[in-house]
Amino acid sequence: MALLDELGIRTAHLARNSMTRSSIRCTVVENVFATMRDGSGRVVDLDQVKAPTLVAWGDKDRLLPMDRHANRFRTEIPSVRFEVMRGLGHTPMWDDPGRIAELIAEFASAASASANGQAASVTGAGSGTGSTAG
Repeated sequence: MALLDELGIRTAHLARNSMTRSSIRCTVVENVFATMRDGSGRVVDLDQVKAPTLVAWGDKDRLLPMDRHANRFRTEIPSVRFEVMRGLGHTPMWDDPGRIAELIAEFASAASASANGQAASVTGAGSGTGSTAG
């Protein structure tokens, strides 16, 4: 479990064990890691995304470190809201589910208000996390 701690995962011991066991049984995991190793997994057409988009990336993510993987998401998705989640790892929804739920709720509320032509009220769920728009 030391590896999970190193990756920035801040979940309880039992939750980490459950997550680890479920990923071992998952048939997709090896395919994902294979495409990461050989570089065959490519994300294309990010500039064609038309929906409001929130990307929340843990600054402790060592599987997909921001400095190597995030730039295209920040720069190619039109009007993206990119949130750096301080202290969180590869699975921020496990690391701090309340914080992520609050961020998603605030983003969805603002996107809905914007779509309805209303001024969006920002509650500050992501305040201090280093948000940037593309």
